[in-house]
Amino acid sequence: TLFRSAPPGETTLHPGSMAQLADIRRVLISDSLDPCTRHILQAQGIEVHEKQNLSPEQLIAQIQDYDGLIVRSATKVTADVLAAATRLKVVGRAGTGVDNVDVETATRKGIIVMNTPSGNSISAAELTCGMILCLSRQIPQSAASMKAGKWDRKKFMGAELYGKTLGILGLGRIGKEVALRMQSFNMKTIGYDPIIPPEVTAAFGVQQIGRA
Repeated sequence: TLFRSAPPGETTLHPGSMAQLADIRRVLISDSLDPCTRHILQAQGIEVHEKQNLSPEQLIAQIQDYDGLIVRSATKVTADVLAAATRLKVVGRAGTGVDNVDVETATRKGIIVMNTPSGNSISAAELTCGMILCLSRQIPQSAASMKAGKWDRKKFMGAELYGKTLGILGLGRIGKEVALRMQSFNMKTIGYDPIIPPEVTAAFGVQQIGRA
């Protein structure tokens, strides 16, 4: 197959796929992406068109003119879309999951399906840490109280994170990054993951609980 899962940070491609990617000349971006995506592709001499909110019928009508398609989660790359994509060589998913891409049909047609599993890991981890701080220090409630003209300092004392225990369910890329950041607050990190071995999580300071 042209698409298969890979360990974090690695890319796996069928032999000859890199040569296939080198033939890409026109790419359609059908969902909202950061402008740097377009700039990176254009710097490689690739013609880029951005067309958002295409209906399935519009996408089917236009995809035949492109070698590559980049999507997020809104665009559904169905078997009908792939059937019409006579030039298509690669579908790039800006995100982790590829549930909106018919990978089986793409593979049969020799179309590479690629994703970016670690693309937003740091952002998600930082957001999670921010939410932990908000919960501990009651920041949203105290901000709302102050906006209402009150000064309830004693009501919103909150609690220190220092010395507390943080439980993390899922110790993949994001769980690991959350653990490393919260350890800087001198929190003890424990967790559970049905796939990642305890010795691996122990290497980044997380003791697994509930593993047989």
